Amino acid sequence: MSWRILGRLVVVAAIVAFPVVGYAQEATVSGTVTDSTGGVLPGVVVRAVHEASGNSFEAVTDGGGNYRLVVRIGAYRISAELAGFAPLTRTGLELLVGQQAVVNLEMRAASLEESVTVTGEAAERVERCTDAAPRVRADQCRRPANYNQLYRSW
Repeated sequence: MSWRILGRLVVVAAIVAFPVVGYAQEATVSGTVTDSTGGVLPGVVVRAVHEASGNSFEAVTDGGGNYRLVVRIGAYRISAELAGFAPLTRTGLELLVGQQAVVNLEMRAASLEESVTVTGEAAERVERCTDAAPRVRADQCRRPANYNQLYRSW
């Protein structure tokens, strides 16, 4: 009877210990994302891509600019993206079993490029003075050579 109890205990211990073996393949990457002035950046998408398999792990920074990724062991490429900032990529991060790597990232503002396109038509030209303003005298309809001449004509 004691062998039977001992056998059951071994089976239960193996079932309980099995998930621990699966977690032994994990590592943690965490850090803070800041701008070039040292201010924290919330809402940054931080992505870790396992270079051998291509699997990716993603997190978004919290209000304090902090992120945390639980990943498998191996070599990683870390990238960060946020609108208004230049994308940032770090390569060659090698993670070992149980390692807790701290990778702080500093993002730079993206260069601003702006273009303005104006489309439209020119204003309609008034051909006759009487059509434009009935109270204007005929001698005032001439286009003055400069503003001084315009001032004197009034």
